[in-house]
Amino acid sequence: MPAEAVVHAQSALSAEDLWLAPAVDPAAPSDLARAAGLVAAGRAAEAVPILVRQTGDPELGGYAHLYLGRAQLALGHEDQALTSARLILEHTPGGNLGEAGLWLLADASEAAGNWPDAARALQALTGLKLAAPQAAYVRLGRAAEKLRDDTLARGAYAKVYYEWPLSPESADAESGLSRLGGPMIADADRMELARAQILYAGRRFADARKSFQQVRSRAAGDERWALDLRLA
Repeated sequence: MPAEAVVHAQSALSAEDLWLAPAVDPAAPSDLARAAGLVAAGRAAEAVPILVRQTGDPELGGYAHLYLGRAQLALGHEDQALTSARLILEHTPGGNLGEAGLWLLADASEAAGNWPDAARALQALTGLKLAAPQAAYVRLGRAAEKLRDDTLARGAYAKVYYEWPLSPESADAESGLSRLGGPMIADADRMELARAQILYAGRRFADARKSFQQVRSRAAGDERWALDLRLA
């Protein structure tokens, strides 16, 4: 577990970075923990020389590269941040550090306008067990739009729209699908019905009603009767 002082210092970092400071004695923070605090406090330039020295550490070098990449990105040095991300992934392709390296690669690639690398990093992230996978999917949709890959973009947005309709990213996914002319999937009614049930369970009744009505317009027989009952 991170030291309490380090956790507080990192509050400005993204959620996927919060685990990264190694355990230290709060009374005597390590150079790496001190540098992480500087990055979190918006003092990236001060952190860089400390982190550069730490990159050679056989145990903590990967963490140092991660925070160095974050510092470089904060300073607008996207190419350097990309190099740091790739070094992490070269030496630590899996685990939590590997996941953090992919997020860094995605962030730096987006900042540099390198959409192919951004899409590849985000696709790799969607294959992991993430705390908030919808964030990776909606960003993948945006990267795919930049690449004019409408099929990939629709698939990414549809994943968020149908499976995480209660998430903040759902509105972005819906807007993305609207720009692209809809999800265009074969089982859209079944997916819309499942989405409606999630919205209903989440007490988003107005949104749920709209989804139920979309399915009802194409339903018949017992299915339509059940939807009428739900709408009532």
